[in-house]
Amino acid sequence: MPDKANNPLEGVIAFIQKRVDNDPFAFLGIKKKLCSLGAKVGSRINKETTHVIFQRKLQASIDEKTIEDYDLTKIYQKVERVN
Repeated sequence: MPDKANNPLEGVIAFIQKRVDNDPFAFLGIKKKLCSLGAKVGSRINKETTHVIFQRKLQASIDEKTIEDYDLTKIYQKVERVN
């Protein structure tokens, strides 16, 4: 039986959407934290994906917000296709 106290995210397979500015530190920080809590991080959305993490850029410009909204719409479409 998994130790939920040390691995509370055991069984979670997450997909992390990269930020609009492609900040590698934000992506790697989230990935490292998820893995340390017992989750696995996938490189794409598939049938095994249980969670999707979408991170918005703080103080994004109007153009960046538009791109983020488009990216979020694409994620919803991918999830619908997978299911």
